[in-house]
Amino acid sequence: MLIDQNVTYLVVLLALITVLFLLRFLVRKYAKGKIALIMLVVEKKLSTFAAEKASSKEKRLAAERMIVEKFYPLLPAWARLFISVDWLVKQIDILYTEMLDYLDDGENNDSV
Repeated sequence: MLIDQNVTYLVVLLALITVLFLLRFLVRKYAKGKIALIMLVVEKKLSTFAAEKASSKEKRLAAERMIVEKFYPLLPAWARLFISVDWLVKQIDILYTEMLDYLDDGENNDSV
């Protein structure tokens, strides 16, 4: 009887861990989609930097800062359990690099 109870607790614990990992995956996928949309808005707002001849590194850092400051606080509290600011900055950096690569020659081929 004690063994059956331990097995039941183990199965419930494994099911809970699986659900949490699935939730984490879904939240991060949702966040990636929202980051891409927000990056378009941020890039439009940062077009004045191009006129001021700011370096692309300054522009990129300003874009990252703006997205983190605007997007992260809007996430629900339960989503922030699975998404750190560092992860968010990393995803922004990846998407920004892909965007620049695509704008370079119309293909994603690491030619930036």
